[in-house]
Amino acid sequence: MKVSLVLVALLVAGSGCLQGAPVQERAREPDYGGVPADALEAGRFYAFDHDGGRLAFRLEPGGAARVELYDSEDRRVARVPFGEGTETGPEVAFDLAAGRPVVRFEEMNGTVAVASDGRPVDRFEPLGVMFERIVVAARPPEPLRLPLVPSSEPLEVESTIRLATAPHALRLLASGSYDALEFVAWTDSGVVLEAADAYVDPFGALLGEGLHTVPGDGFPENMESAELGVRLHAEGASGVFVLEAWGYSRAEPLRKPAQATTRPVYEYGAVPDRPALFDVHAEATRITFRADGDAPATVVLFGPDDARIGTYRVQPGDAVAVPVQGGGAYVAVALHGSIIVGADAAPADLDSLHPLERIQTTAPTEPPGQDGAYGVVEENVTHEGVLYDIGFGYMGGTLPGFPCGSGSTVRVLQDGQVLGFWGDEGDMDDGNRSARLRDGPVTVVADGFEGCGHAGAVLWSYVRP
Repeated sequence: MKVSLVLVALLVAGSGCLQGAPVQERAREPDYGGVPADALEAGRFYAFDHDGGRLAFRLEPGGAARVELYDSEDRRVARVPFGEGTETGPEVAFDLAAGRPVVRFEEMNGTVAVASDGRPVDRFEPLGVMFERIVVAARPPEPLRLPLVPSSEPLEVESTIRLATAPHALRLLASGSYDALEFVAWTDSGVVLEAADAYVDPFGALLGEGLHTVPGDGFPENMESAELGVRLHAEGASGVFVLEAWGYSRAEPLRKPAQATTRPVYEYGAVPDRPALFDVHAEATRITFRADGDAPATVVLFGPDDARIGTYRVQPGDAVAVPVQGGGAYVAVALHGSIIVGADAAPADLDSLHPLERIQTTAPTEPPGQDGAYGVVEENVTHEGVLYDIGFGYMGGTLPGFPCGSGSTVRVLQDGQVLGFWGDEGDMDDGNRSARLRDGPVTVVADGFEGCGHAGAVLWSYVRP
């Protein structure tokens, strides 16, 4: 009897645990990604599926909003107010081709219902930011230049800039000195940014004052295209002029279909915040994830071949089952929250989770800029193993303790879309960068001043034993 009690205790309290009931599917749809319509937030971009035809947005009585809509080709379709107190009324509709459009509510008071060709749209994927910096003009700095002292010829630039997506915010950054500056950017619809200033800092070129914002006015009603015309005129200019653009990124988490479930046959235990390997029985058909806490949990699952199966967010008290074919050694890592992994068949040896070796890779390997000047470095990341997490940090320069200024940023891209970005001001993205990672190469772009510390990316990968 004593041996039997010990065995039962090990089965219940150990890292692996058998459950009495088989996997059962619930009648409702699982919440393993995206947000419902009643959780949409003003100011954020969301992607969603559209069947083609009439796309309608309707507000509850008394509500008011301004909707900004982009088609699947990232062209802005409309930017219109609707609801209480508007000529449009409580509903606005568009004829749009099938695809995955993007919507943003600049202002929103009340709940919006969205219908795609008569079908309610119930899931919206929050998108991250497409952050870009493009050098408009640059001229070597003139150290110790005093105000009103004649300088070089005026700096004149007129060109066309192609952004990744239509921006929703723009600003002009500058370093160095200029007696007078005039800048304008435009699309076919009109001016999108005007900036003007006079800024003379005789010691800035030597002390690395970094980038500062040139005062200006933006006109978002004209920001309907990713192609901008720009014109810059600066008297007595030295330094660099950089256009900063904020749009939406098309990077989305990979999610293969999943089903809501009850508790599975077998649970391995809590998935750690580092990759963990677990053996799945050859007859198993589902791997399950159950949120174990008061907050949503996010987990990423890799197959026996290390291909990314999907990233899933599970709400408190819920569980999802991911269909799999055949057994083998799978890998899971918890990105946010506490989550329990299980399966619909127990492994032969009642196995548990085995943490794997992690490898850290930092990028870029070379600092941006040369000879103390501003520069941009783009690097295709070379790493060992399978990438699963992205972090950011501040990398030391060649002049430790030197009074360098601010302005450095770093962004991580995949397939030309920003996963996340970071800068001197700290976290600048929504924290979901690792959830948007997919299989394939990753690029890091950093900007800053040579000799100063600069922003960099820290990427984590795992290797199997």
